[in-house]
Amino acid sequence: MNIQHHIYAIKEIISRYDIPDRNSLTNSLIEHFLNVERSNLLGDMQRRKIAISSLNYSTLCVELELTKVDDCNPDCYILRSKYKLPKYIGKPIVRVGNTQISNLNIFTIKNAKKSLHKKDQIGFYIQDNYLYVYNNVSLEKVSVLALYFSNNLKSILDVDCDCNACIEEYDFIIDSSLIDTLYTLVIKRIIATYANKETQPKSN
Repeated sequence: MNIQHHIYAIKEIISRYDIPDRNSLTNSLIEHFLNVERSNLLGDMQRRKIAISSLNYSTLCVELELTKVDDCNPDCYILRSKYKLPKYIGKPIVRVGNTQISNLNIFTIKNAKKSLHKKDQIGFYIQDNYLYVYNNVSLEKVSVLALYFSNNLKSILDVDCDCNACIEEYDFIIDSSLIDTLYTLVIKRIIATYANKETQPKSN
């Protein structure tokens, strides 16, 4: 469902309230509230170990490039994402084609720099929001499945790739069963934001 649909839905609900300085409640601010409360909702579900539907996840096709590894003798190179990953909740799943690769311990890798490409295992680690692929220097891209904080992924990572999972448009990705709860949280946040301005439901 497109982000604009949710923005207009929130506007329709909040129109039932008397909000001072209503013009300050812009589409971009509502979009921000939607992203924040979506993240809070899914993060809370994850902490409480409540099952999260796959409908809440997004997949990005992430391009890779070779970068030099510090303190590696002789010179060693490793694949790194061209761009930082968007903020995400929990642990991402990284795949090469249809094959999931392991999330490796960065400290173990750092202690084995001299043999970066001598082992069979292909894996990844994330440092400073960059994704690194271990023990392979030929891949061009990987897919990264995650609960991303923002749904506006195309503007964050505008990567033109040919995998089926690429983000084609700005859809607001959330399970339809969570929409009512999300809207309630967003309305509460808006009311709290304007609380010092005496926001009240309109009287009939």
